[in-house]
Amino acid sequence: MANVLEEKALLVAEAKVWQQAGQQHNVLDTMLRVAQLDVELDMEERLLLSQACQDSGKHKQKLLSVLHADLRQAIASITNGECSFPDGMGPQQCRFCDAVQTPEGNGPCDGRLIFRGQTKPSGDCTNWRKLVLVQGYTMKAAAELLQWYRGLLQAIDAHLIRSAVTCESKVFYLKMKGDYYQHCTQVFELLYDSPSREACIRQASEAYHEASDLAAMHLPAIHLTRLSLALNYSVFLHEVV
Repeated sequence: MANVLEEKALLVAEAKVWQQAGQQHNVLDTMLRVAQLDVELDMEERLLLSQACQDSGKHKQKLLSVLHADLRQAIASITNGECSFPDGMGPQQCRFCDAVQTPEGNGPCDGRLIFRGQTKPSGDCTNWRKLVLVQGYTMKAAAELLQWYRGLLQAIDAHLIRSAVTCESKVFYLKMKGDYYQHCTQVFELLYDSPSREACIRQASEAYHEASDLAAMHLPAIHLTRLSLALNYSVFLHEVV
């Protein structure tokens, strides 16, 4: 055990050096090595890990956001932002998004069938070629971000939560688990993947609920971790569920 604690101390010291150098991805890599030691982290170490997770993920999240905005523009150049219905008797479905025709006329179109590749190209080929190019980059960025989230969630489940000794640290890690499942729901929403989004919502709900129960029993109402949990859980309930 002494050797493990010595290794932990050395790794944490290394992570702090990386932090001072502004190398947050190295901070995260080092702190994940600490997590694999299966030892309790103090508050300073937990915050170091959490901040490294946030900072390391920002550029991946921003890249996906920018690419998705470009993809929305490419889709809008094809749909002109409105549903398009085939001629025929009775209500028809939009060829671009599956919306059902209403007496009010053409509504806004999100182009989800185009995104899924379920619409045959028609019209200006340049727009479709741009769409395919941007869609490929968007899907790659989404896959990389989801893989990164899964790696964090695996470390949280397999090491951090299992090694938590105090209720405070367990609440902290359960909150992190809920947060990153919540982030996953946002990616799956962009991908129009409802089943995967719903699965992540369930996982986030369970983590937040368990953390809230523990916090209510063992942490003061003004404890920083409990307040942060309450804020993130509230955002989740109002904006995701």
